[in-house]
Amino acid sequence: MQAPVADTQPDANLQTQTQTQAADSEECDSYTAHRLRHATPEHLHLTSRRYFIGPIPENWIKSNKSWYNRQLKGLAYHSRTATFSTNTNVSNTRATTGIEGPEASTKIVHSFPQPEDVAGEGEATVGSDEVVQRSKKTIGKGVEACASGPSPKVVFKDDVFTPRGSGTARYSKGSILAPVDSPLDSPLPGLYRNGDASNSTTSLIPHTQDSTSSSSSPDIPLKKQIDKDEALPKGHPRSSQSVSAGLVKFNLPEPVEKPSEETKAALISRHSFLKQRRHALLDPGEVVKVEKMLVRVDRTKHSLPNDYDENKSQKSETTLVQTWRELIVVCRKSLEDDDDVEFYLQMYKTRVISTKEGTRARRQHAYLIPLNRRTTKLNLFSSLDKTIVMWVPSKNGTTIYLLRPRSPASSVEWYTFLRNTLGWKASSSLQVHVPDLDISLRLENTFADLEKVSKIPDTGDLEAIKQTLAAEKAVAGSIIKDCMSILKRSPEWSTIVEQWDKHERMGLAWKRYDRLEWIHGANEHKMYGTLGMQKSHDLELRPKRHYPTSVPEKGGGLLEEPAPVEGFLVRLTSQKGREQRLGRKFSKRLYYSVHDHFLCYTKPSKAVPPPPPNLAKPNGSKTPKAKQIVSEIPLIYAITPFTLHDGRLAWLRDTDPEERKRHDLAALKEAERKVNTLLSAEGFINLCHVTQVRERSAEIISTGGDNDSSIPPAVSTQMKTSEQAKKARKIPKQNLDKSFELVLRNGLVVRFQAYDKDTRSEWVTRLSELVHYWKLRCAEDMKLYKTVRSANIDRFEIDEQKEAELLQKGTKWEVARSVASPVLFNMSGMLYRKPKRHSTFERCGVLLCHGELLIFQGTLRTYSGKEIPHIQHDRYHSISLKDCYIYSGLITQDDLLYGNRAFDPQNPGHHALPRIYRDDDWTSSDEDTMTTFVIWHAKQKSFFRAPSSLDQFGAKTRQKLKYVSRLGAPGRPIVFQTRSRAERDHWVMNIGMEIERLQQNEDIRLVP
Repeated sequence: MQAPVADTQPDANLQTQTQTQAADSEECDSYTAHRLRHATPEHLHLTSRRYFIGPIPENWIKSNKSWYNRQLKGLAYHSRTATFSTNTNVSNTRATTGIEGPEASTKIVHSFPQPEDVAGEGEATVGSDEVVQRSKKTIGKGVEACASGPSPKVVFKDDVFTPRGSGTARYSKGSILAPVDSPLDSPLPGLYRNGDASNSTTSLIPHTQDSTSSSSSPDIPLKKQIDKDEALPKGHPRSSQSVSAGLVKFNLPEPVEKPSEETKAALISRHSFLKQRRHALLDPGEVVKVEKMLVRVDRTKHSLPNDYDENKSQKSETTLVQTWRELIVVCRKSLEDDDDVEFYLQMYKTRVISTKEGTRARRQHAYLIPLNRRTTKLNLFSSLDKTIVMWVPSKNGTTIYLLRPRSPASSVEWYTFLRNTLGWKASSSLQVHVPDLDISLRLENTFADLEKVSKIPDTGDLEAIKQTLAAEKAVAGSIIKDCMSILKRSPEWSTIVEQWDKHERMGLAWKRYDRLEWIHGANEHKMYGTLGMQKSHDLELRPKRHYPTSVPEKGGGLLEEPAPVEGFLVRLTSQKGREQRLGRKFSKRLYYSVHDHFLCYTKPSKAVPPPPPNLAKPNGSKTPKAKQIVSEIPLIYAITPFTLHDGRLAWLRDTDPEERKRHDLAALKEAERKVNTLLSAEGFINLCHVTQVRERSAEIISTGGDNDSSIPPAVSTQMKTSEQAKKARKIPKQNLDKSFELVLRNGLVVRFQAYDKDTRSEWVTRLSELVHYWKLRCAEDMKLYKTVRSANIDRFEIDEQKEAELLQKGTKWEVARSVASPVLFNMSGMLYRKPKRHSTFERCGVLLCHGELLIFQGTLRTYSGKEIPHIQHDRYHSISLKDCYIYSGLITQDDLLYGNRAFDPQNPGHHALPRIYRDDDWTSSDEDTMTTFVIWHAKQKSFFRAPSSLDQFGAKTRQKLKYVSRLGAPGRPIVFQTRSRAERDHWVMNIGMEIERLQQNEDIRLVP
């Protein structure tokens, strides 16, 4: 089965175009260059557009003058305490910008503030006598757009323009602004979906980082980063680069010529792994590989089979010796000359490790595992989270060690490394399956180039290490190139391959049953280390697929996703849908922004509005007054970091390299701003639960159509209608013209107040389009989940209950005929969380964003447990994944404690009863252990003296104390349950990728 394709196909050769644009950018490690490796220019343009519906309150600018300074200087974002109030004369001094496109010889202006010396560069004009209108979108039955009139249509004239449907107000020509750098001939299918973790994926790779970079993930939080380039002297090689710790780790790696001690140790450890076959070059007791891991120790009195894993563990009776602990695992060259034991593993509770160990150890290790080829056994305990299991004979039976590195890539690399030390020989051939053509290709001597580089004499030169690492990074691209070359030589497939070259980006993925693990990031850079996955996974060559940007409608055709919106609003109802609280009218000023199907809100003090097209210029060193700044900002404007021109990014056509760097930095800052907005969200309203978006009117209130929950239900219908009529007469017409409502499916109504009638109409129209689209999109995603499961059930001729067991217990050849979809992503939704070991599960909303799990309230309940209808989900916790570990599968049974013990007389031994969920009719009968995953983090901290490093000027810094996790101490496991095994797999893979992206050099000090 082929998954639906949602990407827009360019006309020109895609790969040639990408190479040209990457070359044009001159910075191969720039933000835009990395995005173009995995996404088309048109996809970048569509997924980065947003709209801001103003105004920006004058009081907010007074309290946030730093926001104005950042727009001019390009600094990073941080929050300050602020309040805001609207200015009454805004409508007389500013105008709604032309959102859909300029006309009447209007100049296209940039989406970010321009310096004075480039104010006239890069501007273009368009023809006159053309009126650009909003592209009409169909509103389905699930949502009614009850606006009294269309949103303002802007007609440009010589001196003035009048928004249609908004009276006869006149505006000055100086406030007329075209949509920011947007093409004139394209509608607005703009969407915001970014693999940068705040939403779905813009590209197949949400976050890319260089695994060899010593500064891959700085310790400073993204929201508190300060642009360090200003501290660098003019002409410094790094003064023109972004030093942001933001959502996409595209900073240039530290120069290998002057690495820190930490980086040098990591490079040498990596180099030793690639040269592990040359044992004669290693001194006895020398460190070969070192990493911090989560370790658990069990013991059994019986011998274990050679293929011992989580399934076989259910048949063995084991005793827990040590629960999960964080330890430093070190692999050393054996001190004795023994052919069977060339290496051994040591596990320490200290971060100070000797680089070379003599006959007497300076620091006592907690555990010692000799890597004896005769007695020591090794296997992957779980094929999902890549936990490693080792077992060695002991006096009282067998000792079992479970090793869990932080990232799946490191785990598989350790697995391959330990297998090699135990005598496993990698095959010289590699089999790659092409599912779209239903053929398999066999490649010979895939790692020949890597082996040649690894044979370079080891003189300790870092340049040789650099060459070895570069050769390993090129392996994945070489495999794709060889496969495409073989297919081109076949007359049967040459036509299809040519189409792939023109319109697709090809990628490699490890497949097991219905899940795909794409090779990218650390997996791509450590391709040799991932060969251990061949035992349980199939390597496939597939076209990369993005999350769909359109959805089929019932009447036929495709509905493109509308552009997300954001802006300041005043909410007039409490969480329980009441207009009064403690006898007073309720009102709360908040900043709202749409991310996928979530209408998120944050405090004004933490809000960061997008950079406007125009800003008031400072008078020398004097900052303009807030009133002057407000008067220059349009009422509504678009943000388009990636503008298209003839299928290419428009600003990459500029010949000035500094101009391209400025646009690239602006695009990066805009992406960081969107992530920060979501990270600071105080809660959200699910747009899929909205049944109607409408303007508020006196007629609706008088007839009781607003369903005011503040009036007690015991009041009779006649009295209630009378109360509603009195209420309608009390509300000023001016306030009604500014207000609109969201009607939820639980009967409650959420009321908002915008700035004026025009902005109210804009909010109603755009939210109606978003509600309609995301209802269809979420339904289509669930339909795809059901289709994939149904196809596999029919193909293997099993029932739903056996489907999860087939993946859990089936071997590689048994599940090879399964179907998998490349467009299934799940990074947000409802989960069941148990924060402590002996607590109970509670339903909560979870969003995965930029290395953090944002946890929101799932349901409001009384003390007796009765559910209370509510309008929103407030945030009450977040988990930073920086120093966390994740594990899943049958090993989570010890964390569940009180599992499901229901007895099914038709299926003895199967404890879970069949379940159906009313929200989307999803069914499941999976066991609790198949739907559970655990996030482990340390509870205790300690100080660690970090090794010295080099600053930006090359000078050696002083040693500093760092606050790190305490090794060997018990941690806190947080247990999560999903609705089914399929959802569990997606959550574990996505969280694992985020942990991998945040992985830094270990806080370890190597001493002589």
